[in-house]
Amino acid sequence: ELDLQGHTLTNTRLSYIFDYIGSEAKKQGAIRNGTIQIKAIRSTGDSKICYNNYGTLENLNFKIDSQNPYEISGGEKIYDNSRWNLETYSTMIGYNNAIIRNFTEEYQADLVGCHVAGFMEVNRGLIQNGYVYGDGAIRGGGYVGGLVYNNTATGTVRNIYSTIDAKSNSTSLGSGITTRTYSGTIVGVNQ
Repeated sequence: ELDLQGHTLTNTRLSYIFDYIGSEAKKQGAIRNGTIQIKAIRSTGDSKICYNNYGTLENLNFKIDSQNPYEISGGEKIYDNSRWNLETYSTMIGYNNAIIRNFTEEYQADLVGCHVAGFMEVNRGLIQNGYVYGDGAIRGGGYVGGLVYNNTATGTVRNIYSTIDAKSNSTSLGSGITTRTYSGTIVGVNQ
């Protein structure tokens, strides 16, 4: 268990802070009571919190500032999309298989991905009591969710409020593959 005791844990590297939280066999482990911040310019990879959550994440503030390189032109951000096809997934957590509750999630900058964009790829557990907001927006090709892009049949999302701007576009992934479009300020697709 990691009790942040009101402190901030910051990842500025292009890697995961944790590979796994808890274990699939025991469903234990917890991170609570503080802030987890992701702050990186994605040039050669992604900066994430974890790949799999099997534990409990609670009483946390998530601050996300993980963006593609960009320039300002006439007051607008012009993203360097030369790596667009390589950055298919722009998420902070891969899979939630347990519990995330009592949290805020602040997008401090735009989060952009070719195919998937959002805080979490797949929810198979419980996510409750959260607030999603920020100056940044979520932009992706096919699956976009302010909180989670794919909430499976075993996942539950409840008591979440979101003001985030989330948009998806039908985007060519090359080789004649075009993505489907699912988008939501909380959940992109709910199975």
